[in-house]
Amino acid sequence: MSYTLTNGATTLTLPEHLLWLNEFAWRPVAMSAPRYSITGALLLESQLRQAGRPIELGGDSAWILRSDLITLSAWAAVPGLQLSLVIRGEPARAVKFDNATGAIEATPVVEFSDPAPGDFYRLVLRFIEV
Repeated sequence: MSYTLTNGATTLTLPEHLLWLNEFAWRPVAMSAPRYSITGALLLESQLRQAGRPIELGGDSAWILRSDLITLSAWAAVPGLQLSLVIRGEPARAVKFDNATGAIEATPVVEFSDPAPGDFYRLVLRFIEV
């Protein structure tokens, strides 16, 4: 399954073993807290959300090269950068890094005191769909 992240003309292929960790946690309908009118009728307001779906990708088998991780870190450091994310070949989604919750988590698969660009890291990415 294909995962890609595109910034302008640059496309980065993400690890194929990424899992969409919160795929079914999103609720597209927002609802107000229940309240009652002066007649005692229950009032509930609901509306379809336009954007803001959190997308968290990761997993123990989601390994990425340090060189690609450096690219992702540079992109996450650009305020307001909008990217195009393709998950499992589905239509592209417009996303931004979720820097509020920690856009990137990466831990080395094997720890080296002097890591090389070809070393692998376990990866978690967090985005917000815009």
